[in-house]
Amino acid sequence: MSAFVLVMALVGISYVAGLFGPGRSIRGLGLPSGIEWVAVGVVLGPGVLGVIDHAVQTDVEPIVFVAVGWLALVLGVDYGVIRRRRLRAGRIALGLVAGAVTLAAVSGAVWLAAPHVALFATLGPLDRLVLALGAGAVATESTSNAIRWVAERHGARGPLSELLDDLAEAKDAAPILAAGVAVCLRPSTTLDDSVARALPAQPLVLFGAALGTGLLLGGAAAILLRKETRGEQRWGILVGTVLLAVGAMARLGLPVVTSLFGLGLAVGLLSRHRDEVSAMIDPTRRGALLPALLLAGARLEPTTALSAAALFAVALGARAVALATVGVAVGRGARLLAGPAMLSSGELSVAIGLSLALAVPGAIGESLLALSVVGALLGELVGPVALRAALRRAGEIGRAHDAPSDDAPAPDEKEAAA
Repeated sequence: MSAFVLVMALVGISYVAGLFGPGRSIRGLGLPSGIEWVAVGVVLGPGVLGVIDHAVQTDVEPIVFVAVGWLALVLGVDYGVIRRRRLRAGRIALGLVAGAVTLAAVSGAVWLAAPHVALFATLGPLDRLVLALGAGAVATESTSNAIRWVAERHGARGPLSELLDDLAEAKDAAPILAAGVAVCLRPSTTLDDSVARALPAQPLVLFGAALGTGLLLGGAAAILLRKETRGEQRWGILVGTVLLAVGAMARLGLPVVTSLFGLGLAVGLLSRHRDEVSAMIDPTRRGALLPALLLAGARLEPTTALSAAALFAVALGARAVALATVGVAVGRGARLLAGPAMLSSGELSVAIGLSLALAVPGAIGESLLALSVVGALLGELVGPVALRAALRRAGEIGRAHDAPSDDAPAPDEKEAAA
């Protein structure tokens, strides 16, 4: 397949995905985690049918950067808001702590285990740190898709289901920032020697530059959006700003996901029209993500995944222990089940794994991508089952079978209409 044909196919896939909307898994179409298109990519990849070979994957890398960056933008604009409900500062802080605990546990376990795995036995300290931080980044997410999938299908409503949903939303910042640091430890561009000597903490400076660039561009976009009310002009502002940020980060070898998350965060915090912007771009999230998931599946290397299987077991075991600890601390009436209920990962984890595979080519990047997919698949087996049990233990399943959907008006909107 030529790169042009693949691009046209990806555009078609994005269009079809937009027709289904964000709630397709809730309605019975797809897996709770939303990563079913990875399997399609594996079938089309070099290891099976060979339709998407390595040369074509290289040709379409710019599209992958844009797709992953757009996902980060949407997450940034909506950060701290769940279906028009703003999270309290305490919930956001609790989610960040839960994310940091999971990130530290997985990264520490991988750092200690890497020398004992043949594939990584010869890694130097810097590459070992990249591997550890990357593993923590792809293993930290708990997708709210799975929580909604269970809660809405079983009519669950109550403090525990709301808490888990809030934690899943607030945790997203931790893996995005950690992935940015991991990329900056091994940037694809080398600074001039005189500049490098003047920057003793070069990775942190590069990380700050990537995040700061996103925040500055997001602030500029927010100012332009404040004075513009026409929808087509808003699209032009957002798309132009995103392409500028993605192009600069990809050219300099800096983390696209972190920079675009900062851009979206600035737009969400500074724009008076955050709700309108969110409603405008949120339906595009699925359409942008599906091509990235498909290409992530095509990029998977089964031999590398098998060689790193022992490290995957360590990373996922550490993740399970960390989430169990978090669950015991916050799980209310289902402390032993709340941790396993958060094991479902999904779209963000795979997107981060794909971005790391592009930024850190070789065994490290391929292993991190494979870890993100393996973790999501295992989460499919454990997460929804544990979540149902936790909500049943907390007495929240069956409490309200008329749980409102995303399209249902909020209570204050109903009162205003009356």
